[in-house]
Amino acid sequence: MGRPGSGLASYQSTIIKICGLRTAADAKAARDAGADIVGFVVVEGATRAVPVDKLAFIASDLRKAGAKKVGDAVRIAALTVNADDELIQSISPLVDILQLHGDETPDRAAAIGLATGLAVAKAIGVAGQDDLRRAAAYAGHVDFLVLDSAPSSDGPERGGLGRGFDWSLLDEYRGEAPFLLAGGLTRANVRGAVAAAARNAKFSGVDVSSGVERERGVKDAELMRAFVDAARRPGERGPS
Repeated sequence: MGRPGSGLASYQSTIIKICGLRTAADAKAARDAGADIVGFVVVEGATRAVPVDKLAFIASDLRKAGAKKVGDAVRIAALTVNADDELIQSISPLVDILQLHGDETPDRAAAIGLATGLAVAKAIGVAGQDDLRRAAAYAGHVDFLVLDSAPSSDGPERGGLGRGFDWSLLDEYRGEAPFLLAGGLTRANVRGAVAAAARNAKFSGVDVSSGVERERGVKDAELMRAFVDAARRPGERGPS
């Protein structure tokens, strides 16, 4: 599913995704810090929301500026919640990955991937083993999962909440789709998070938003760099 190289298989190190970016300057700072994937929230009413026209400008600016390499250029992800086909089609020419944070079923996720030719990720809020069984049902329908803390409501804020979950639950994930770990990650705890998640062979990397902010919705270049440095496993190299 998705375009060649648009999933996670081409990466040889712990993948780092920095999400909830709102400006071109922050996107470049995330890339320069060593992020493999930069993410933008296209959800009306969300704290970190970016309108489609602004996303178009940022994506163009980022690609014109060049990208550091980890087997491929830095990839751009757009996060949506129960987006309709019109919104999906307006976003898809701008990005490499569509990340679904709503109530999208496996069939809906697969249909989005087929219609757009993009990699598709599905975010799953994890509070217990039932959520991991639900996540496993997306195998063959998405390119990868983002296992995050469960949201407290059905509002627009489905991620970037600064809350973690019990990482030992990841030992119970038996799905075939690879996953990124999200939820409450910071430079102080990410190394332990990687160690815990890596017990599962499907672990591919980490996804951070609030943990690299100096205040809610405002990214900090030094925090991004510190997070990336802490997240890489010993001996790994980031973009060069």
